[in-house]
Parts: sequence; C-alpha cells; structure tokens
Amino acid sequence: MPLARRNLERAEQLMKDALVPQQSLDEARGALEMAMNRQQAARSQLGVAAARVAQAGAAVAQARAATERAQEELNNATIRSPILSGLWPAIRASRLDPIESLRYE
Repeated sequence: MPLARRNLERAEQLMKDALVPQQSLDEARGALEMAMNRQQAARSQLGVAAARVAQAGAAVAQARAATERAQEELNNATIRSPILSGLWPAIRASRLDPIESLRYE
C-alpha cells in the first residue's frame, strides 16, 4: 500500500504541473483504493482465522474435560470388592468332600 500512496502523490504532483493527464491520476487513485480494499479483506480474514483458532482451542479444552469426566466415571463404576476373594475359595470348598474342604480354610 505504501507504493500505491507514493504513486498517487506523484500523480497528483504531476497533475498540478500539468505533466500527466487526469486519467493517470484516476488510475493511481483506483490502485490505492484497491490496495486499501485488499488490506481490509486481509484484516477481516485474519480476524476470522483468529476466531477459528480460539474456537478450536475451546473444542480441545472441552474434549479434555469430557475425557477426564469419562475417566472419573469409569473409576467410579469399577467394582472392587473383597467379597470375591473370599467367595471363590468358599465355592471351591463347597464342591469338595467335607473332610477335604477343611484343608482349604
């Protein structure tokens, strides 16, 4: 954009001195306006990209929280019981001869 501004300033000076036609000045103004429009479009796209990055960061944080919550629910759902450690030997012993079962107590 600085180049387009310098070209416009140069064209205005040359127009004052009557060295270039009006068309050259109009072309320089048009070039500056196009450069300014491109710059504004680029700034808008940058804002959109920044918003998308922020949105993706929020989605990652949400996914991490969901993972932690699922892990906690899994930990809470796992049954850890000392009953099984006493139940299995009792079942085995109940299938044995009563005299033999006394050996496993």
